[in-house]
Amino acid sequence: MVAPAFEYVAAGSYDEAVRLLAENGDEAKILAGGQSLMPMLNLRLAHPELLIDINPADQREPSCTDGMLRLPALTRHRVLLEHDLVRQHCPLLAEAVRHVGNVRVRNRGTIAGSLAHADPTSEIGCCALATGARILARGPDGERTVVRATLDVDGRAL
Repeated sequence: MVAPAFEYVAAGSYDEAVRLLAENGDEAKILAGGQSLMPMLNLRLAHPELLIDINPADQREPSCTDGMLRLPALTRHRVLLEHDLVRQHCPLLAEAVRHVGNVRVRNRGTIAGSLAHADPTSEIGCCALATGARILARGPDGERTVVRATLDVDGRAL
């Protein structure tokens, strides 16, 4: 199948992406790795009017500050496999990401995409819970830190 028609915008910053999302509501979707969104578009399970590409918004690498590993939202799964800081400071994540999808998914998929997708069987989500990860989320009302989510037995966030 072929994806439905949509407008495309490359956001130069996360603030621009947040603004575009706020202006377009449910008619807009974020594109980073596209490993979940593109199949949904091609199967016509999603049909946004606007696709907001956040890839130009952030090119940072993983870093470590005060003993805390920091992973930018657009960190690809492949980087989690290969980066020395990830292997040193969070070996659980470096090992678990080997089981994410296939090589195409690991090359394009992002850590934020995996977390935002909220699949209860996600290796990255499970690692975030197990390690007590803190996630910085940005929205129209500013930034907030998600300390951890609690899942019920069906995998729904409480």
